[in-house]
Amino acid sequence: MLRGALLLLAAVLGLAAAYSTGNYNDNDRYNNQNNNYYNNQNQQRYNTSQQRTKDIFCFLNATNIVRHPFHEVNSDTKGPFTVDIMKPELCTHIVYNAVELDIRSNNIRPVDPEVERDSGSQPTFSQLVYLKERNHHLKLILSVSGSYLDFFKLAQDSQRLPQFINNVDQYLTRIKFDGVNIDWRYPELNQRAAFTTFMTNLKSALRNHGRLLTTVLHPYKRLVQEVYQQQQELFDVVDYWFIMIPDLAGEKMFKSMATAPLKAGEGYDVDHSVTDLKEIFAQHSYKLILAIPFGGKQITTNHENTGFDMNRRGKPLTQESFAYNKICKIIRNDWKLTWSKDEEVPYAHNGNRVFTYEDAESVKIKTLYAMREGLGGVMAYTIDMDDYDGACTNSGSPYHNNKKYNDQSYRSSQDSSANKFPLLQSMYDTIQRGPNSAGVHTSSLALVLAIALAMILQHNA
Repeated sequence: MLRGALLLLAAVLGLAAAYSTGNYNDNDRYNNQNNNYYNNQNQQRYNTSQQRTKDIFCFLNATNIVRHPFHEVNSDTKGPFTVDIMKPELCTHIVYNAVELDIRSNNIRPVDPEVERDSGSQPTFSQLVYLKERNHHLKLILSVSGSYLDFFKLAQDSQRLPQFINNVDQYLTRIKFDGVNIDWRYPELNQRAAFTTFMTNLKSALRNHGRLLTTVLHPYKRLVQEVYQQQQELFDVVDYWFIMIPDLAGEKMFKSMATAPLKAGEGYDVDHSVTDLKEIFAQHSYKLILAIPFGGKQITTNHENTGFDMNRRGKPLTQESFAYNKICKIIRNDWKLTWSKDEEVPYAHNGNRVFTYEDAESVKIKTLYAMREGLGGVMAYTIDMDDYDGACTNSGSPYHNNKKYNDQSYRSSQDSSANKFPLLQSMYDTIQRGPNSAGVHTSSLALVLAIALAMILQHNA
């Protein structure tokens, strides 16, 4: 009797494992046989990657908040973007774009004086530092923006550059940040030596306090290759390189309507960019961070369309950029949703208007891609563009009830905070599950247990 029950249990476990694996593959876009990207010919490529991805860089753009007041951009949200609503536990690093290069004083200055105060309309430095109480491992990086010509002038001046570096180092000490990002977009071939000098000298100063140095990286191979290839010293001193995938839009010239297509068939896509940059960076590829845009654009054409098939119908009449927290509200009514299988991005269309954007599903796919390619991490670009107050996810709209576009691991929570920052949450959940995604481990364990139990019973028979 006992032996029969155990045999029955083994059979049930085996069937459950098979069903679980089959059910997961039938419903998961990343692993099923109909997937247009993660197919058999790429499997070896992923299996041999080092799968280092673990860091999430949360980019917060003070410039956006200053230039687009709450009442103009997010008029139907529940409140303005504040530090209080942030979820620092989802980030390993916060990159705060709050200062710009002041070439006249060899220094940096805030884009808004509010960021230096203890309280104000902007997320302040002190408020961000306080987030470390909620995430003790959180690193804060100050992003310095500026004209590439101004950076070049400063880097060439042997007297002004040390002054600037000393000022930056002191500024970081005062605001208690852990590093600096140099948003130099982008060094040209004749600036290569100056850029290398700039970064190596800056890192020498930062190293004394154990601070990080990061910078932005153009996603287009030719522009990177001519400036960075075989720059071993530069690869060594920079801790992280942010692949600015949103800047592909300026290079592809309407070859794809999507802002960040995984594969576009023309070479101007995430896959081609990452593959090319890994070849250039070689053993330093683990320093590459994939920046995923938390927004999209509205495109108008001179014809009605069905979404992504408009890619092959000529140039659009107009384009306008939008944050995800704006797009998700606009498309709630009277918009048809489609999915581009090649690009792995959603589209929403209404007559001659089309939105191409990133959602929780496409963010999940790109995060999984970064993991399987062995990159150092991903960047949420930018978190102030996410649905930070859950206005869309709490709306009960058909769009957000559609399982295809949502991750139940956080949508189903009864805690209202679980509906906030859905794109960032999708990114975090994907990394927590690992490169093989959720569900696989449980079914695999059940299958192993079933086989082991059957072998024991056969041995004792």
